[in-house]
Amino acid sequence: GNNNGVLVTGATISGGNLTLTFGAGKSGTATIKVRATDAETLFVEDEFVVTVAANTKPVIVNELPDFTYPLGQTSSIISLADVFNDDGGAANLTLTVSAYSNPAMIPTATITGTNLTLTFGAGVQGTSTMRIRARDAQGLSVEDVIVIKVIAGANTAPVVSNPIPDQSVNAGTANKVISLANTFTDNGGAANITLTVSGNSNTALVTGATVSGTNLTLTFGTGVTGTSTVKVKATDAQGLFVEDVFVVTVAAVLTPPVVTTPIPDQSVTMGTTTKVISLAGTFTDEKGPANITLSVSGNTNTALVTGASISGTNLTLTFASNLTGTANIKVKALDSDGLFVEDEFKADVVVGIPVTHIRLAAGGPGHTFGTEVWSADQYFTGGSASGETLPIANTTNDLLYQTERWGNTTYSIPVPNGAYSVKLHFAEIFFTTPGNRIFNVNIEGGQKTLTNYDIVAKAGAGATAVIESFTDVNVADGNMTITLTGVTDNAKISGIEVISNAQSGGNSRIAVNGTIDVKAGNDIVEVNWTSGDQTEGDFTIERSSDGKNFESLQTTTVSKNDRKNLVRRFADVSPYDGTSYYRIRKAARNGMPVSYSEVRQVIISKNNHSFLVYPNPNNTGVLFLEFPKELGTQENLKLRVLNMQGAVMYQQSQPGRTGILLKLTLPMNIVNGTYIVEIEKNGKRHHSRFILNR
Repeated sequence: GNNNGVLVTGATISGGNLTLTFGAGKSGTATIKVRATDAETLFVEDEFVVTVAANTKPVIVNELPDFTYPLGQTSSIISLADVFNDDGGAANLTLTVSAYSNPAMIPTATITGTNLTLTFGAGVQGTSTMRIRARDAQGLSVEDVIVIKVIAGANTAPVVSNPIPDQSVNAGTANKVISLANTFTDNGGAANITLTVSGNSNTALVTGATVSGTNLTLTFGTGVTGTSTVKVKATDAQGLFVEDVFVVTVAAVLTPPVVTTPIPDQSVTMGTTTKVISLAGTFTDEKGPANITLSVSGNTNTALVTGASISGTNLTLTFASNLTGTANIKVKALDSDGLFVEDEFKADVVVGIPVTHIRLAAGGPGHTFGTEVWSADQYFTGGSASGETLPIANTTNDLLYQTERWGNTTYSIPVPNGAYSVKLHFAEIFFTTPGNRIFNVNIEGGQKTLTNYDIVAKAGAGATAVIESFTDVNVADGNMTITLTGVTDNAKISGIEVISNAQSGGNSRIAVNGTIDVKAGNDIVEVNWTSGDQTEGDFTIERSSDGKNFESLQTTTVSKNDRKNLVRRFADVSPYDGTSYYRIRKAARNGMPVSYSEVRQVIISKNNHSFLVYPNPNNTGVLFLEFPKELGTQENLKLRVLNMQGAVMYQQSQPGRTGILLKLTLPMNIVNGTYIVEIEKNGKRHHSRFILNR
């Protein structure tokens, strides 16, 4: 069958081949049916559709520019390769010169393949309009028209009309494209110029330099910086040329210095004249420490800190002799490229013994555990940091004991001169039996020591926390020095606490003139003091939680008739929970200024049934509350999350059980900030504070 004999004029089978013949100039569809018949005349048929599409004429895809030639040029070849296209493909086209004017100027114009060859008449100048025709196999055609000029005057070389500017890119750039469209001109016109790269002085830096049309593409080597001189040549049809040279710079990405070890806050007593702080390990720079210039860029209290200067890597602070207070000092590290970073710290000047309670997480990052702030490992020489994530017995601060600094190590912790207590925290996270790790510890020149110390033997098992405490360690050189030396295998330590002039305990007795002792009893601080030789005046007992801001507790008027050196006693029945500072202030009298006793520091651990909230600070919104035995009954507990203004942000009821961990998931509408978890039971409320930063 064939339902369109005009379109398919013939359909014959020879052997296994079907030949279709189509009508000239016809388009459309025909349904062809082919039958297969066997010897018994049984048959089957298959049907298919033949479509003959209508032909369209060729198109111009890239118009030819006009051309100008100098008088005396004998010929020129113009490429027509990308000028025309056809739905039957470029091979379906026949290119011809259909017409042109001024044959005296152009005696011949012939096309071979896709090249148009022009010859010029000797001594003839003028203008010719030429038509280039592209005809397809079906006879459809399109024409492009160009104007050709031959002008008088000798041919001259191309010229650089707009020099290529120097180029600069950052390391890591893969390539860059530079337009050369207006860089060169020629008296034969832009089409008379051929562009090439004629030079590249650093092929490791510029691995590729190619010209396509009027675009120059530069390709750069990975991780290579420096400069390369690149040369571009413009050559006319007569072989004359000009070159333009430019410089390519690939620069390293500049980064400012970084603060690697923040300057710790400083505290000195009133009367201290100067303090020298080492900045040797504070800043680093990609080009090394010699590339950094250090300077003091800020001081918020120049009356207190009268001088702050840097020599080498030492910062020297100079203090007023009769003032207390706080100054924020800012240190700038500037590199040779003008980039900088700043680090800021506090300098406190206090009356009496300065506030000092340093906690270092040996081998680990800084973290907060309840009210304890543990700083990242610092002030050490020697040793290596490592850690293991495993549960630690005999503590709830597992994170501290899961890291360590091992090997022969010396810590030189900067502190004001004075007397200190030292706590060393250990847990064996590698060995499980005694005898595998034995080492010595020397504190401040042998004032306190541990000899042949075995953590497992002391703790009773591996992965078990043990604390070694020492009191009355005197520092005279501004550094608490602790040295660990291996005997069997390597020495190691998990944490260090340095506490100025303090004792831990539930109850403390403190004497302003005398010694500090400890007495069992209620949660009180007993202050025993004398007026000494100052027999007249008003003496006030003052208390502080930070060693700087004091409040009055009791004032006693001492007359000249009172016995000298009489010991007076005062019981503070509601001391601060944690660290407190006490002093005696004598009021101004008879032209004499206010005077103070030494400051005494004491730590009170109240039995207030507090509970642990962690992780703290918290970056997920998921908290775990660990209840002490006193709260862990089967009765319902009311839980609330309060903001710092006391507003309830979230609440729920939860049964409590001894020793359990309670998971508390905060709603997403609670924004970052400081909050309080409140537990209410039997009419009593208990609180713990946490920081949310998710």
